[in-house]
Amino acid sequence: MSTNRGAAGSPLTWGLALLFLVPIDVAITRTPLLWGPTSYENTHDLRLVQLAETYKTARKLYAPERPARVRVALLGDSRLWFAAHEPYVERQLRRRAPELDVRVDTLAVFGALIGDMEVISRHLDRQAPSVVVLAIGGQELVPTADGELQHWPARLLNVGWRDGPLPPASQAERLDRWLRTVWPLYRFHEFARAALADRIFPGTPAGRPLPDHFSSSREVFDYFRTAQAPEVEAAYRAWREHPSLPAFLDYVLVGHPLLP
Repeated sequence: MSTNRGAAGSPLTWGLALLFLVPIDVAITRTPLLWGPTSYENTHDLRLVQLAETYKTARKLYAPERPARVRVALLGDSRLWFAAHEPYVERQLRRRAPELDVRVDTLAVFGALIGDMEVISRHLDRQAPSVVVLAIGGQELVPTADGELQHWPARLLNVGWRDGPLPPASQAERLDRWLRTVWPLYRFHEFARAALADRIFPGTPAGRPLPDHFSSSREVFDYFRTAQAPEVEAAYRAWREHPSLPAFLDYVLVGHPLLP
């Protein structure tokens, strides 16, 4: 038993372990094995959409699609995800400055609260954006029913040596954050597990990417609520033509729960 303990604690053993782990870490965290497309990332299922958007936010930070001289980072929730979709913003920026080499990263997650945005901001040094825009309203500052000011993004992307504005609830959470900070594979182990499972047992693609352009409100409803698009469109038109609270409530009830 003493021999086993001595071998486990020897510098040679630790050195061999590092030689084994480092290539695995690089092979997973810096390749499409982790950051490639998945079958679940475009889901509209409210039970999964926050996790999927957190994953895509991490991908934009750690595996950006292309370099650019000017980099714009937009932080917010799903309202920003829809209204400030990267192609929309880049198209308008190039219209104003055709020669501008710009990349926009919309780091927006469904239901994100102020604590989530603060944690996401800790990763911005990865891309050193030229401009950072924080889109925040009153609802991002209101705690949840259980008193929380953060959701999945703050848990899955939690890094940093120092405590943030919302300190960890325990020393175990602090140690978890430190380990995520120093070890990339542990930082992304939840994402890696899901991505690897999807590579081995790919599921049916859930949803489709947000289009680069909508030419009508009907196309918006077709994207979000394909089966109910005619009904939602009719309620929307009725409200727009005769604006009133009852008409708006009819529209909301028809479109619930996945209104754009």
